[in-house]
Amino acid sequence: MRHTRTIQLISLVTAVALLIGATAVTPWINQQRLDLNLTYEIDTGDDTPATYSLLAATLGSFRGILANWAWYRIEMMKRDGELYEANQLATIITTLQPRFPQVWVFQAWNMAYNISVITKTPQERWDWVNKGIRLLREKAIPNNPKAIRLYRELAWILFHKMGQYSDDMNWYYKLQFAKEWEEVLGAPTEGATQQEAINRLTPVAAAADRYFVFSRPPHEARRVLESIIEDHEGLRDTIEDLFDIGAVRLRDRFNRVEAEIRRAAPERAEDLVRVRQIIEEQALRAAQEPYAMLRADNPEVNLLLDLLDENQIEPDTSFLRAIGVNLTFARYYSAQALVDMANQQQFPTERRIALAFMLDPQFTAGLEALVPFLRAKALVTEYRMDAQYMLRLTEKYGPIDWRHPATHAIYWAALGVERSRVVFDIDRYDILNTDRQVIHGLQVLMFTGRLTYDPFTGTVDQLPDPRFIKPYEMAVYEGSARTKEVDLDRKGVIEQFASGYENFLHKAIVFSYLYGDEQQAQDYYQKARTEFSEKHYDNRYSLPLEEFVMLQLYLDKDQRPMATAFVSSMINRGISEGLARARPDIFGRFARIAEQMHAWYQDERAYNIANAPRQRLQLEPFNIMLTKAYETFMRDPSVPLLYRIRAYGNTPIQLRQASYNAFKSSVEEQATQQGIDFARAFPEPPGIAGPNTADLQTEVNTPSTIQRQ
Repeated sequence: MRHTRTIQLISLVTAVALLIGATAVTPWINQQRLDLNLTYEIDTGDDTPATYSLLAATLGSFRGILANWAWYRIEMMKRDGELYEANQLATIITTLQPRFPQVWVFQAWNMAYNISVITKTPQERWDWVNKGIRLLREKAIPNNPKAIRLYRELAWILFHKMGQYSDDMNWYYKLQFAKEWEEVLGAPTEGATQQEAINRLTPVAAAADRYFVFSRPPHEARRVLESIIEDHEGLRDTIEDLFDIGAVRLRDRFNRVEAEIRRAAPERAEDLVRVRQIIEEQALRAAQEPYAMLRADNPEVNLLLDLLDENQIEPDTSFLRAIGVNLTFARYYSAQALVDMANQQQFPTERRIALAFMLDPQFTAGLEALVPFLRAKALVTEYRMDAQYMLRLTEKYGPIDWRHPATHAIYWAALGVERSRVVFDIDRYDILNTDRQVIHGLQVLMFTGRLTYDPFTGTVDQLPDPRFIKPYEMAVYEGSARTKEVDLDRKGVIEQFASGYENFLHKAIVFSYLYGDEQQAQDYYQKARTEFSEKHYDNRYSLPLEEFVMLQLYLDKDQRPMATAFVSSMINRGISEGLARARPDIFGRFARIAEQMHAWYQDERAYNIANAPRQRLQLEPFNIMLTKAYETFMRDPSVPLLYRIRAYGNTPIQLRQASYNAFKSSVEEQATQQGIDFARAFPEPPGIAGPNTADLQTEVNTPSTIQRQ
């Protein structure tokens, strides 16, 4: 009996001690849950969904039991092929437990990969793939901002399902994606430099920081804080805690961060005063209505917004895309031609009014303020994307095209790596695999980064862009360095990155050589010799550069990107070395070489796929590739205009007829700016028809005569 009482007493004392210990660490655990975004702050309401608050209050801990049952049912439904039902049940789980990344991944994958392929039409397929993308982008990641797996899955769907060629409908996806993002952000300048791309995004990023983004320090403050990190690496984790937290907590968190910085870096005290001022100003702006701030900042938008209100049109994403459609058509037509085409019937009201504003000089200043505002609003509130981070990627990697799925894959993969710096389970390779998607995305841009979208024929095409060779190399270096930081060498990962780097060097050598930069090709060839000669017993690295390039082309001749690069580069060389130099015989020789490669590749890829709008891996017909390459050459502002005039004068009449309408508008604008008579320099060839304009219909009124509809 005494022994039993002793055991009971010891157990009681132990239980009390454990209870006291648990009570002591509870505040720390709760803070960790908030910092890792494992729960919501219902008391403050900071980013807390209303449905979640209601369920948390009514169901309590029974939410977990109900979610476990629903997850079990999903697995059974998936096994039985009940995909739609499983998808509906997954929606219930995401409502019960929005901090459960696995169910978001299942639901998005089910939409994009399972449900989409059992639908019938290209539009239905696109709708389900896009639903999977939007679910991750606009719901899952905002609810789980540090869950690296969600970023990886979103980047993978963009990169693989949409950006690659395994899906029969991949070209339809690419077309819809390019159309949407050209209307939202506009088309990039053909052959834009990195600085031009930065200049296009800067007003959008500035508008986002001023009017919509209050959950992190704005760009100016971030620059200062990042400079402190460069000087004091030990403060990195402390400062980066500020970059992605809720708006309610930002000022409170900064108090703690500021104290640590002052102790470790007292010389930056003046910088901290400025950062605090910026954050305080941001907190004040967070309480104001964005449109009221826009009106106060830019009085020139008042008349424009008032006219929209009179016509019962919301200045929202729909109106922004109406402007975007008009800008797309303006790439091909003069202002007068747009008016003539629009003076028909049944033209959408939003596009009619948007065009009227665009053609009236009194609204130019207002539109210059309103369009970046609307683009920033769309990115932040609908697409849940950070315009400032988009700008940072452009500054880092070059003139990336936001109409390209690979660009968005890079964005989400890079953002996921930045937000999830701690690897909790290195066997899952979450950060490593997400890092690889940045590398693969830049590789895809090197292969297909020059995108063309034709709204009249409803086609999109992608050509190689050698400008992304160096950014691709940078990403390989960074990814390799991170594998060492997290000690993954025991898995052979570093060897895999070395193999990937060798493969990159091969591609860089070939692309540089094909596109005329033989010095860069030679530099990369020397790197390959230095790094990998001892790895191989054959004599591949002892070959002359030209023979090495031919060997790689032969080894990779069945790969679509390499075939595309070879064909397009031969056409470009024919234009520049033949037509522009009055040597049509040289143009003909390069064209025949390109056509031979095209024919060989097509024979190897002669698929017959039902319902595919275009063969998955085949190239476009050679005459279309020839025409598009010629159009791109003619529009490219980096090619001197006089050079293009000479090329046009020596161009066969059939090629002029096929391409004239596509390059006329942009080249005419360039010629006017340089004081050159476009009509004399580029005379219109006989027998051509204008683009299809059936959907441009109605009267275009001037803003002064717009009446309430």
